[in-house]
Amino acid sequence: MPLITVLVNNLSDKAAISNYLDGLGAIGAPRDPRGESFRPWANYARRYDGHTVWRSNFLFSPYQLLLAHRSRSRVERLRWRRERRPFSNLNYSYRLPLSKSLRTEVTKDSEYNDELVMLLTALETKYRPGITGRVTNLRGGSLNDWAAYDKHFDPVAMLHWLRKTPEEIIDHAKLLLTIADNVDPLRDWISLIRLLRPEKWGLLRGDALIAMDHRIASEILLRFYEDLVAAGRASRLESGPMRFRGPYDTRLGTDRYELTQELMDFGISPQPSLLLVLEGQTEMALVPRVMETLGVPTKGELIKVFNSKGIDKKMNLLAEYVATPELGKAIAGGFLLTRPPTRFLRVVDPEGRMVSRAKREEHRRVLVREIWEAMTQREDLQIPIREIDPLVEVKTWNRKGESFEFAHFTDLQIAKAILNAYQGPSAPDLAELAQQVKIKRQVRQNIETIWCRWKGRKPTKGRIAEALWPALERRVLHALSSGTYRRIPVVRILLGAVERARSVHRHGVFIRTKKHSKQIQGP
Repeated sequence: MPLITVLVNNLSDKAAISNYLDGLGAIGAPRDPRGESFRPWANYARRYDGHTVWRSNFLFSPYQLLLAHRSRSRVERLRWRRERRPFSNLNYSYRLPLSKSLRTEVTKDSEYNDELVMLLTALETKYRPGITGRVTNLRGGSLNDWAAYDKHFDPVAMLHWLRKTPEEIIDHAKLLLTIADNVDPLRDWISLIRLLRPEKWGLLRGDALIAMDHRIASEILLRFYEDLVAAGRASRLESGPMRFRGPYDTRLGTDRYELTQELMDFGISPQPSLLLVLEGQTEMALVPRVMETLGVPTKGELIKVFNSKGIDKKMNLLAEYVATPELGKAIAGGFLLTRPPTRFLRVVDPEGRMVSRAKREEHRRVLVREIWEAMTQREDLQIPIREIDPLVEVKTWNRKGESFEFAHFTDLQIAKAILNAYQGPSAPDLAELAQQVKIKRQVRQNIETIWCRWKGRKPTKGRIAEALWPALERRVLHALSSGTYRRIPVVRILLGAVERARSVHRHGVFIRTKKHSKQIQGP
């Protein structure tokens, strides 16, 4: 029975191609273009009211040229043949005939391609919208009509109608995927390309677009096969070796969970290598400026600066969310991470519950345990806590445990900045204010207690920081030129942070379980 007759008589009314075959009996059966002689495209163009309208009865399928790529190797085997032309003023003509073996191969491919066209056309209404994200044939109906068709689709009945076996379906899918992998110049990028919005696939060109057509066709068959598996009519798809690419690893998919893994593999993960947590306005105003002066990137994935907005604000949730390594594929001895690990560095002022070194170490251990517990929620994981311990640090600006202002500025500089940021009648003269700042330094109190009872427009940490920046900038620039920059606490902290951040592997990170070696390592 001719292919077109089978489609007309049996295909669902909701199938995309049935829209074009509707009323076929009234217009006559369409002809196979392979039996037609060559006609220039210009013959199908008509001009109406100054507009060009294309008129043809050709019915195209997105699958009709799936095997056309095989012609490339055959063209190289063709040879021009010169033949004498009878009844002509020209003595010779040239032909490009197919040899018997080539004709056999082309005929075989053509017949197999017919089989693929019919198979894919029958299945595309159910599966193609889920791959491309578009339903293009509502035929005057609504999405509810298509949803009803989708809901009542019976994969077993379709398999019976197609007169196929599950093994034949999977063989077709494998062949299409193999062709895609062989011709695709972006094969090594497909793990990322397949996660793009399907509309972006249409922007591909050349062999990359041809390969994508094959991947879409293969995915239609693979999803049909998976429905047969769910119905108990087929065996599960086999998986490849853990460390090597499996037979279906390059199939299309839009699982956004995989995105972090792919971004990590390509070295473009937005996950910071180090999270630098600071205490308040002064640090947030001045530290990024010091970073710029030192040439340390303030944007990107190296270091991200975060304001804790107060010494007593809990860091547990922040540390757990940002710094917890995300486990991915299990392999022998441990797990690959789906995103780069993030080091967590908190620099604190020695106040409140951070007043002593012991208290700060206690806080650090709490953060480590929070991250570790977030990783080991699954009962079968035995990751030693020492794997996480190096990721978390809690520091002060200097060994004396001074606040940021006291660690970087003299009493006189701080007093001048306070007066510069204040508008009102309550402030003492510069000498007396400097003495008050000195007392606050000695008893390790916050300088904000100095102006708490002043009247007028009181100073703020932000305005004080603006007034202090010129002095800090001069100090940093002088230290860089003289080679004494490590004497400045913020510079020393930042250089250490950069060193730690750059030691973080950005891809291929593997974490071992308890039964194996105890370290986080890169490739």
